This record gives sequence, structure tokens and C-alpha cells, in this order.
Amino acid sequence: MRAMMIPLKLLRALSLAAVLASFAVSRAGTQEAPPSLRGTVTDSIRHIPLSGATVIATQTAARGNAAADFTTTTDVRGRYSFDAIRPGVYIVTVEHPWLDSTGLGVPAQTVSISSQPVATVNLAVPSGATIRAAFCPISGRDSTLGLVAGYVKDVNSDHPVAGARVVFAWDDFDVDSRSARSTEHKRLVAVTSGRDGTFRMCGVPVMRPLLVQAQIGAHEATGAVEVEVPASGVLVQTMRLDASPSGKTSVGGDVRKSGSGRAIPGAHIHLYGAAAEVVSAPDGSFRLSDVPYGTQSIEVTALGYYPRRYAVEVRPGDVPKVSIPLLEMAPVLDSVRIIAKKQGVASLHREFDQRSAHGSGQYITEDMISKASVLETAELMQQVRGFYVMMDTVYSSRGATEIGNNMNRICAPALYVNGSPSAGTMNDIAPSSIHGIEVYASSINVPAQYKSASCGAILIWTK
Repeated sequence: MRAMMIPLKLLRALSLAAVLASFAVSRAGTQEAPPSLRGTVTDSIRHIPLSGATVIATQTAARGNAAADFTTTTDVRGRYSFDAIRPGVYIVTVEHPWLDSTGLGVPAQTVSISSQPVATVNLAVPSGATIRAAFCPISGRDSTLGLVAGYVKDVNSDHPVAGARVVFAWDDFDVDSRSARSTEHKRLVAVTSGRDGTFRMCGVPVMRPLLVQAQIGAHEATGAVEVEVPASGVLVQTMRLDASPSGKTSVGGDVRKSGSGRAIPGAHIHLYGAAAEVVSAPDGSFRLSDVPYGTQSIEVTALGYYPRRYAVEVRPGDVPKVSIPLLEMAPVLDSVRIIAKKQGVASLHREFDQRSAHGSGQYITEDMISKASVLETAELMQQVRGFYVMMDTVYSSRGATEIGNNMNRICAPALYVNGSPSAGTMNDIAPSSIHGIEVYASSINVPAQYKSASCGAILIWTK
């Protein structure tokens, strides 16, 4: 039987078709994935990632393509990603409830997405210095003066309140150039919220307690809330008041010892600016009645503890419950045992005096404190090697190290008051009541009887 013969011309055509088909399959298998857009969003004022932010990539109109919006949300580390985005020019913007409540914003960025596999766009709220320079052209260059910005809102509707008066008060002092004596006095300034409810106050002191109150009309006002502008120089504060007919509710909670959580009975609790007060029960619980809606301030005092002012948001239909921790004062004996008190104090002073004369730490004496004329104890640490101060907290300079994912690990020294560990801050103790301070930047030099963090310890001895 004669074999079937295939014409040479047909054989060549079949071979070429097979090659082309094989190339098409190979091409389809190795086709490049569409480009992606990713990055991070950072809050440069609070130095944290801006999580939960909505990132919008808007494609500008191009030939043959209509404009399009792509949206995604940042994760807990402020990261976002658009996968399989089509090539083009995009404007990237950010929306977030915190930005809405401050009147601040993240500058938009433009990016061209072409054939590269990944395009990166990192966005950030401008730094405190940049914001101060923009809003406070006169005082913006002075790092000791800051900016408070925010919104006044109605506590019922959460709508902005226009024309509200926002009042700031703080203690200040003037120094006579001839006698070098200081004279204390009160500062009181005010600003009015705009039509969108925003307000901005420049020239307030940084890292010092301020009282802020929002007022509207002759009767409606928030409580006087204690705040502090951080080292960044910008504080964002939202004040809520009842702009509708007045309403009141009650606030409950408990008072407990800071650290142990033990209930504090007999504590006195009252609304700032009101005469009436209540006393905490044996289990530390309390209830305040007739508390107006809005941002209110509760003051708590108890024998043997430092007083505390606590801010709370009071809304219609809500009965807030708060747990207020109090920091225990150093133990003081009563007048009947005044001799024992003197002996104990002398023993504590002797421990400091001996180490300050021959020890390996840094020592701040009573005379040095008097000459420094500081208002807050933490200010003394600005002159101590190896430490820096943020707000009312002292940190070790060598404890700020950068680790993975751009997170900062901050190390704070251990704090002792009269030989006992303290859960508070240095500013809980007035400079005028201190006999001496021992500062150890490394755990190696800390006296053996005191446990220390790797970033050292600070020992405060009172008079």
C-alpha cells in the first residue's frame, strides 16, 4: 500500500502555524501583570501612622478614557495598595474623620502610572513646624509657642458651631530685667470659631497646662478642659457644646489608685465650675447629677493623693461611666509624730547627700533647683545629659531606636520618689518641694537597691 504523500508546501505551512500557536501560548503565559500603586499615610503631628484613612486615586481624563476614581483604606500601619490599576496619570488624596475634625489636610500628590510594576506614593499630614509657619507667621518660628486648632461642634448633631468663643487661660510670669525677680500672673485670650466651626489660636505655650473652654451665648459653655500643647507645637482639640435648648444627664464611675487599681473611698468629685460635689462610696463608685451636655471637666481630690482633672464627653441619651486613677502622694506623718517625720526625712536626705558627693550619676541639688526657677520639674532634665523631655514625660536619648516597619521604640527611665517606685511623672512633684534629684542614664550606675530599666533611673527626694 502506497504511503500518503504530504506536499512540501503544505508541510511548511503547518509547521509555521504550530510555531505561531506555541509563541502565542508562551506570550499569554508570560504577559506582565498590570501595574499597582501603594504607599503609606502618616500623621506627622502625632508621629503615628494614619490608620483607617480613605485613600482616593483619581485618574485624570485621557484620550479614549473617562476619569475614574479608585478607593481603598489604610491598615493599622497606615499602608494602602491599589492592585491591577490601569496606566494613566492619577491624583492621590486622603480623607479621614480626624482630618475633618481638625481643619487640616494631607497635600494631594500626582503620579504617573506606566509600565513599571509598582508605583509608590507616600502621603503625610504636614509637620507641626510647617503648620505653625503657615497659620502663625509671627510666632511660628518660636519653638516655645504653639498652635491649638480644631472644631467647635454641637453635641446633639455633631454639626459645626459658628461664632462660638473659645477661651484659653494659663499661668505665666514676667521677669524684671533689673532685679531678675519673676512676677506670676494669669493669661486669658480668646478666639471665635468660623462659619465651618474651626478655630485656631497661635502663641500659646508649649508643654504647659492650659485651660480651654468653648462658650456660646450668655449661658451655654463647655467645661474648662485642661490640655497641653505637645513638643511638636500643634494641638488638635474638638470642643462640643449644646447649641440647642439646654439638656443635662448624669455621669457615673469610680475612683481608683493608679497602678494597683484599688478603690479609693471618700474621694471628693465635682463638676468644674459647679459648687455641688459627691463623695465616692467604699467601692470607689460615684454618680454626678445634672451634668450639662458637651465637653465637661470633672475634678477629683482625695486625702493622700494628687488632685486630678478629667475631661469627658457628655451626649444626649448617653450616661457616661468613667474610671479615674489617682496618683498617691509620698507618705507624710501627722503632727503628733512630727519627730519621727524629721528623722525619716533626714535619713532620706543623707542617702542623697552621700551619693551626690561621691556617686557616678548626675545630681541636681536644692540650690540648683532654686537657681533654675523652673515651673515644672521635668524642665530640669533639659540640662541633663542623655535625656530629653516630651510633654510631661522624660525619656532616655539612647532609648529612641528605629526598628522594623518604621516603628519607634521609646525607652523611659524608672522613676522613684523617696525610694519608692512611682507610676506618675516628674511633674506630679513641685520643684519647690524637692531636696534633690539623682539621674542615672545607664542601668549600670543605678544603686544596687533600686531596680532599673535598661535606660536608667531617676530618684527624687522631697524636703
